[in-house]
Amino acid sequence: MIRIDYLLFGYKIFTVKKEEVVRCAELFLKNNLSVSFHKNSFYAGVKKSKSIENLLNGKIEYTKSELYGLGGFIYRNRKRYGVFAAIIICAVILLLSSDRVWDIRVECEDEILASEIENELSICGFRVGSSWSRSDFSHIENEMLLKSENVSWMNINRRGTVAYVSVIKKELHDEPQKKEGYSNIVATCDAVIEDITVLRGVAAVKVGDVVKKGDLLISGVISSELGGGFCYAEGIVTGRVSGSVEVTVSNFREVKEPKKARLSEYKIRILNFYINIFKTGRKTREECDIIEKEDGISILEKKLPIAVYRKYDLPYQKASVYLSKDEMVLEASEKMADELNKRLSKSTLIRINTMGDFSDSDYRMVSEFVCLEKIGADMPFEVNSE
Repeated sequence: MIRIDYLLFGYKIFTVKKEEVVRCAELFLKNNLSVSFHKNSFYAGVKKSKSIENLLNGKIEYTKSELYGLGGFIYRNRKRYGVFAAIIICAVILLLSSDRVWDIRVECEDEILASEIENELSICGFRVGSSWSRSDFSHIENEMLLKSENVSWMNINRRGTVAYVSVIKKELHDEPQKKEGYSNIVATCDAVIEDITVLRGVAAVKVGDVVKKGDLLISGVISSELGGGFCYAEGIVTGRVSGSVEVTVSNFREVKEPKKARLSEYKIRILNFYINIFKTGRKTREECDIIEKEDGISILEKKLPIAVYRKYDLPYQKASVYLSKDEMVLEASEKMADELNKRLSKSTLIRINTMGDFSDSDYRMVSEFVCLEKIGADMPFEVNSE
């Protein structure tokens, strides 16, 4: 194995004839020179090489190689100033980048998206490209705990140039709020009462009653027979609600027919700094979309702070498209499913009836449904003490 000082300052490889190895070794011992033979060759540093050459000249036939190692590389390229400039630039970049954050890896539970945490860290001033020496981890952690609604504990550790962020998700508990003042509970829509549970106050309706939007369901006014007074009415009222959802799909639309994409900008990102390779202006006035892509670079599954940024112009022309009846029904069905999911997300569906009809220009789909849902809403009131 070659010594490290040989690699740094340079070394030469000497070779002698096999029959001269023993004689050569005895000569080195007499002159207090220690070398390690590998078959009929041995290594020697720059200083030792001169002593060996003086000792072997005229006594033992030998061959020597050129100077290897870093010292040899510098010597061979001593007149190539571009090589030294590149070495200096690389050394400066390496020195500067060692104080920069190359990557942020968030270690958290599945419910918390790593991208969310990275975005919040970025708002707090800690991102890829930030300076390690200027980053106050304690301040960043405290600021994150104050600003984030999802984080209850955070710890940032540095390993090399990578920041490892450990996070514990905040457990959200619905704490009952103390209600002050007086309030009734009124109906939020037209319905038939299916169930009523009174926690505080007096029921103003019973199961089977038909109510309109705004009707009183639970009163916060307590009659004299029940002791009298006022309270903040509390309870759950479930009603049978009828409703409908309507969607319309036109049989005509304009679509974009894309043409061949053109690369308009190319940059290389190192940390937070961009190096422009080329950029072209818009050559035509035709309408186009913009596509931006940034691909990171990894080595052995280790992410580097280097990425390639590309920007494309995607020209297109507008064309008119007419949908068939099957396509209109399919699109209307997808829209209807989305609307019903929104409308009935907190309801229990009892029955639903869907129908549709075509006109000259569109397709109309209507779904009529009956469901069970909570229909009560607080309606505060004030009591005049005069």
